[in-house]
Amino acid sequence: MNGKSVERNHKKSAYLYLVLIGLCFLVYANSLNNSFLPIDDIPAIIENPQISHPLNFWADPSSLLNSFIYNIVKFNVIPYHLVNIILHSLVTILVFHFLCLFFKAEPSFLSAALFAVHPIHTEAVTWISGKPYIILTFSTLLTYLLYYRATKHDNVAKKSQRLNYALSLGIFSYFMIRNYSFYFLFPFFIILSDITFNRWKKNWRLWIPFLFLAILRVILAKEIIQGRIIFVLAYAVGRTQAWINPTIPFIYSIFSHLWLLLWPARLTFFHEPIVFYPLAIWVGFIALAIFACFLPYIFKKAKRIFLGIGMFVLFLAPTYSPLPVAFIVAERYAYLTSISLSILAAFCYERYSEKPDGKKRIWILALFIFLIAAYGVRTVFRNRDWKDNLRFSRVALYVSSNNPQAHNNMGAIYLEEGNIVKAIEEFNIAIKLKPDFAQAYNDRGTAYQTQGNLVQAILDYNKATEINPRYVEAYYNRGLAYHNQGNLNQAIFEYTKAIQLNLNYAEAYSPKLAKAYNNRGAAYQTQDNLNQALADYNQALKLN
Repeated sequence: MNGKSVERNHKKSAYLYLVLIGLCFLVYANSLNNSFLPIDDIPAIIENPQISHPLNFWADPSSLLNSFIYNIVKFNVIPYHLVNIILHSLVTILVFHFLCLFFKAEPSFLSAALFAVHPIHTEAVTWISGKPYIILTFSTLLTYLLYYRATKHDNVAKKSQRLNYALSLGIFSYFMIRNYSFYFLFPFFIILSDITFNRWKKNWRLWIPFLFLAILRVILAKEIIQGRIIFVLAYAVGRTQAWINPTIPFIYSIFSHLWLLLWPARLTFFHEPIVFYPLAIWVGFIALAIFACFLPYIFKKAKRIFLGIGMFVLFLAPTYSPLPVAFIVAERYAYLTSISLSILAAFCYERYSEKPDGKKRIWILALFIFLIAAYGVRTVFRNRDWKDNLRFSRVALYVSSNNPQAHNNMGAIYLEEGNIVKAIEEFNIAIKLKPDFAQAYNDRGTAYQTQGNLVQAILDYNKATEINPRYVEAYYNRGLAYHNQGNLNQAIFEYTKAIQLNLNYAEAYSPKLAKAYNNRGAAYQTQDNLNQALADYNQALKLN
């Protein structure tokens, strides 16, 4: 290829990048002014006293970025959303490069454009706290592209191959420090890819470091995984066991995420409760069994489709794990796995648009443009659902009327507005739907405490800590109730328990930790224990 051809190709690629980036900004521009949401955004940014210290988050790329943004603009919400859109744009470009490994430029570009505008991605892009799933996908694609270049064996210098492999392994090592939940599956993806394209004989030794690091990370993350299981059991409706049969969740997860990808109409943050209809499960099982019979044929005749299927099933694995480490259905989980849909789209476009019949190509191109436009419009409207907590909660309640978390969120809004009666009604519905819902008991206790009904408030806090013995906020709130009753010794005990939980369990961190020190200091001061009061006040100031 001569110099002019190379230059033309570079210019063409630059134009394609600009179009993809433009699409990302076009469909997500109306999300820039969306508010911080109480679901993770406010605790992680607004109420996080550590947010101004970036070095505290060196192993957590998402929090590290939030910390950098905070140090520049404080609580101006636009840059937080802007960073998410920029990250999504970068991922879209990587998706384009990934597809170009297996398809020609035109189908790869159109399928990447489909990825750019797909409405199922709003949960990861529009929600500030969805950033980890964008970063996870970015790191997965970047690591794979480097690994692919390192193992391509097509007139590539050995030095360049070694460098690409080292970069691939280095990036994997860094992101494995934190993103073990889905990212630890990456070694199995490169194994799947190498087997699919018959490169395993040359590459199998290169899998070993990736597998070793993934297994080591899972072993070292034992306590974190246990904490995650407790969290999922606390919020997932209908899950009460720490060990479950993965067959039914597998069928439900596969078909639910597939349907959301193909028909993203009823999108919601809360897909619980999961209802397993026996007939639907049997139909799904039979459908998957029949489809499995065709997998050898697909492997032989359409290897790229086989890779896409494997990618979809593999990276959803945590949703049907025997240990409940993830919710069965969540749109943010589909951010990475939606690349499988792009693979299918590129395959179909390349297969059927290159027929001699030129009209067929025009119709297929028109269909792609229509899908990109339709998905883009749906994304713009879905962004509005995340505008603020009130709209978010109302839409979630409309779509997920039987979800206890949705009712609990509405209760929290009523409580914030001062409508205590309506708040308690919503908390009661949440508890009825999920009798072991610790957060609903805690929040209802807060409502009772606001009413001045301290006895009922303490009973609810007792129930919350009985369900979840590591529920920091419930201990703090119970301490506050005892404090208001004048029972200072018991209040100090509860504040101390909340503080100890924060020190013992990283995942139990509560933004009320500084308040716990402050209030315990006030209790000590009332008891004339001024030395201890000063120590607690100093600690509260140090934290916040």
